[in-house]
Amino acid sequence: MARPTKPRRVRHWPTVSEFRPNKRCKKSVLQLGVDEWEALYLKDVVKLSQEECAKMMDISRQTVQMILENAHYKVALAITSGYTLQISGGEVTLHHCLFQCKDCGHKREVLATDLDTVCPSCQSANTHCIIDHFCQNHCQREFDPEE
Repeated sequence: MARPTKPRRVRHWPTVSEFRPNKRCKKSVLQLGVDEWEALYLKDVVKLSQEECAKMMDISRQTVQMILENAHYKVALAITSGYTLQISGGEVTLHHCLFQCKDCGHKREVLATDLDTVCPSCQSANTHCIIDHFCQNHCQREFDPEE
């Protein structure tokens, strides 16, 4: 019996959900999961190692490798054969950042996509993410695996 799929942690949802060669193309649609999109983004755009991607997505390095192989195949097939590529689905959870107020010390979890980082306790905007990972939306820190 196969193990249940562990949800993959993603930082944000894709801003584009479909790529099509042209409007006249009526070929089949290939589905690229949000987890596959996130792995491609972290590995090929942000240039993280597979180990760093695994840590960011809260999965094993072997799982990242498998996800990347599937994603690269789908993207290559879509580009070379003219398929429409849809980005949706997959076993994913949205990452939460742990924010701390520098003025009063209050800590709270904030969705990675939430732009409201004002402290609910003292209304200060002097807050920061205290998680030891890359946080693109808020603190703009680059991921440092030695941290």
